[in-house]
Amino acid sequence: MGISKEIVTKAVIGKGKKIFRSSHKVEALELPTTVLGCWVINHSYSATINNDIVKINGSFDVNIWYAYDNDTKTSVVTKKVEYEDEVRVKIEEEKVISDEYDIIVRKLKDPSCEDIEIKDGSIVFNLVREFGVDVIGETKMMIDSIDFEEKWEEIEEESEPEEVEINEEEINTNYL
Repeated sequence: MGISKEIVTKAVIGKGKKIFRSSHKVEALELPTTVLGCWVINHSYSATINNDIVKINGSFDVNIWYAYDNDTKTSVVTKKVEYEDEVRVKIEEEKVISDEYDIIVRKLKDPSCEDIEIKDGSIVFNLVREFGVDVIGETKMMIDSIDFEEKWEEIEEESEPEEVEINEEEINTNYL
């Protein structure tokens, strides 16, 4: 026969995701004529929570490959981008029994270049990234439990080893 029990456990008490877009500008050493590529590398981030707002602080390097001198030469310019993104998470407060939370932040979309162009001799580019956030906290919940009889395997006693009788006459003393 089953009965309901109230337990305390850690569970996801809030969840959210958000897309972030940002615009940036970089000056090249030479006057660019064509943008040949844009790569985002070295992305790192960390997160903290305050009430229902998760702050994600991070940085990455943007490398832009461009041509100059009427597309006869190429070069790369690098810009380090630092950001602070905020994700507001709806926390199911009626289930929460502690104000201490753990957070799990995942990149759902790595930072990447959405659009890039040359404007007035500068390179202007737009970036996009997406994060998913889980807030984990202590909560109470009701569970159904089923009474069951635990099955045990019967283990038999091991018998003691038999004594072996040694016939002294059969021992070869010249063995070695």
